[in-house]
Amino acid sequence: MATENKYKYTRAYFKILNLINGNPSEDVFLIKGGQGSSKTISILELIIQALLVSPKEATVLSSELSKMKRTSIMDYKKICTDWGVFKSQNDYNRSESKHEYPNGSYLDFLGADVTDVGKGFRRDILYINEANKMPLDTAVQFISRCDLTLIDWNPDSVFWGDDYINENNCITLTFDDNEYLGRSERKSILGYKTKGFHKPDLEFNKLFEESNIKSNYWANRWRVYGLGLVGQVEGAVYKDWKVLDSLPDGVRLLGTGLDFGFTNDPTAAIDVYKWNDAYILDEVLYRKGLHNTKFMIC
Repeated sequence: MATENKYKYTRAYFKILNLINGNPSEDVFLIKGGQGSSKTISILELIIQALLVSPKEATVLSSELSKMKRTSIMDYKKICTDWGVFKSQNDYNRSESKHEYPNGSYLDFLGADVTDVGKGFRRDILYINEANKMPLDTAVQFISRCDLTLIDWNPDSVFWGDDYINENNCITLTFDDNEYLGRSERKSILGYKTKGFHKPDLEFNKLFEESNIKSNYWANRWRVYGLGLVGQVEGAVYKDWKVLDSLPDGVRLLGTGLDFGFTNDPTAAIDVYKWNDAYILDEVLYRKGLHNTKFMIC
């Protein structure tokens, strides 16, 4: 007796599908999503279906191949197994992180951390997973050579993907777009809201008023992972902080911190100020490819 497939189509799947089909003149689509929104699974499902319909070449690209082996590659294998796309254990080439289909289609997984990985690259479909962790110059090499590009990310902060957004090619997904999300994870996400605000049931324009914020950290997690909106940088050592438009009166410069870089890691310099009981950090330099002759500390 046939069993029901575990990997079903969520609301997120249909929203992404409608976005692509409804805007045939676009070749880059951006999917912002919070935790549990089904964005990765839904995109992989769409790519698998496209590869099954007719011969195409597709790539899933992320900042590190090693991390994908624990995330999107594992998801891809589970979907293919559940849907019967894999006919044997040999269908997926582990050494090349590649799957060849009987009809001539293939999909491979690439990490942007490999030298010259984007040179000579041509694909029908490109999926950039967790794109906010990838440098712009690397992403452009791939996007410019593909017929269709899908980009997803958690909007921890503004990044280069925002430059590609227009009114026709972007969608924001949340955990409410995944009706199959487990009860425990849904409860955990909703917990960000109760931990972050004194009155968590206020309407949006009042929810984030400073007087209603109980914890900047949890409020930010609700903003990013609950609502899929741009927030503060996730993973910062100091959780409760905010951006200032200018330096306030009475600040005292303590010094400048400098971290040298060149190719993969930028050179960064930060002025550190003391203001009452708080510290203010001002980024004065953040750039790749700098030689000693190109900058000077006074």
